[in-house]
Formats: sequence, C-alpha cells, structure tokens
Amino acid sequence: SADESTAVWHLETGDRIGLRASDKTGKQPWLSSEHPGARLFTKCANCHALNAQAASRSGPHFEGLWGRPVGAVEGYNYSGALRNKSFTWNEKTLFDLFYQGPDKFLPGTKMPVQQVPDKEQLANLVDYLRVLTTGGAKQ
Repeated sequence: SADESTAVWHLETGDRIGLRASDKTGKQPWLSSEHPGARLFTKCANCHALNAQAASRSGPHFEGLWGRPVGAVEGYNYSGALRNKSFTWNEKTLFDLFYQGPDKFLPGTKMPVQQVPDKEQLANLVDYLRVLTTGGAKQ
C-alpha cells in the first residue's frame, strides 16, 4: 500500500521513524531547523546524505564537505568534470556552484541543473551547509 512506502521523520530529533526507519538515512536536522538556509537544503538532501554511514544516494555524502577537495569521497563514481578539477569546497566555491549553476561551474557534471539566483537565499544555503558539515564552526 502507499502507506508502506511513506518516509516519516520526528520533527524535534530528525530521526527517521515509521515503517521505513530501517533505511538508516541518518538524522534530518533541517526538518526542524530555524536556520534560513534549511528550507533550500531540503533539495540537497534528496541526493546527498549528511554522513558516510547513511544510505547511499545519487550524490556524494556531505561529511567533511567544508574544506574537502573536489571529487574526494572514496568510492563515489565522479564524472570526469570533477575528477579533472582541483579546488576545495568552501564558501566561495559553493556559492559559485549554485549562483552559476552546476552546468556552468562544472561543465559535464552529473549534478542536475539548479541555480539559486537570489544572493541572500544562496548565502543562507551556503552558511547552512557550513553549519551542517562543520558543526557550526567558522573556518
């Protein structure tokens, strides 16, 4: 039935509950976050897990994203567009990725085309990515 394929998360803890709790997707803190970038992050969460132990998704996990070299998640099958690049994910590179769009910033990437043209919303998203991947530490 349709109920058997429904995913449900606890609003306060972010823990997956209900029939599909065994999927081990990890905590989902953006569901209850007051951070202004959390709403946009829900789109990221469709393809990216927060940590390496969570269930695999179509994109690489975000554990250690801030300060990580591009294309560095072991075992992830990156496109040539990323394997042939040499930079580190940080505020500037993440801002550029979503302001320009993945297709312009990394031509040939597998990442779907998406842009955040509103600079304030984009700055909030990038800051939320920093908070999630560094525990909130400024780097």
